Amino acid sequence: LFAASFLDLTFAADAMVFTIRRSLASTILLVIPKFTMIRLGGPNIRAKSRFRLRA
Repeated sequence: LFAASFLDLTFAADAMVFTIRRSLASTILLVIPKFTMIRLGGPNIRAKSRFRLRA
């Protein structure tokens, strides 16, 4: 009984770590292009985003 519960706990912990890593990776993949766009485009892209927000 103890061994089975221990295996369940380790499996749950592995699943938690996997989901946390996946969410971190997705957020990083979403954030990096924004930073690169701001660095490469500079004020032009910022002006475009403001114009889009107004329109």
